[in-house]
Amino acid sequence: RVVEESGVDVSKIKGIGFDATCSLAVFSHDTDEPIAVTGPSFDNADGADRNVVLWLDHRPVEETEKINATDHNLLKYVGGRMSIEMEMPKILWLKNNMPKELFDRCKFYDLTDALTHLATGNETRSYCSTVCKQGFVPIGVDGSEKGWQEDFLN
Repeated sequence: RVVEESGVDVSKIKGIGFDATCSLAVFSHDTDEPIAVTGPSFDNADGADRNVVLWLDHRPVEETEKINATDHNLLKYVGGRMSIEMEMPKILWLKNNMPKELFDRCKFYDLTDALTHLATGNETRSYCSTVCKQGFVPIGVDGSEKGWQEDFLN
């Protein structure tokens, strides 16, 4: 979409890349529209709410402690514990603070993956984002169950 809107000759493009901080972007899985995450009402009534929880947002203190207290196997892939600046504590904070109906409509992206999604329309997530920031257990690393860990997510 970006290339199409820019008017740049496609033959001149060699590649497009994105880089961003470890921030959480939230969109509706129904409409692909941004979902306000700044709270406390999450309704964007004043037009000032944003759909990105920045890396430096330290609201999920309790959620981070709860995640790290699980001592779950997936934590060994993120240095033994999750940082408050990672996305899983932020997602759990949103789950604990958003109206359930709104949270249930959310789809989550690392900010870099959100930029890729906005540029391409694809739902692809980078391996770095999912493994290093979101708790996806990489395939072929050890004998444990691979992928998203349902016992952790529930």
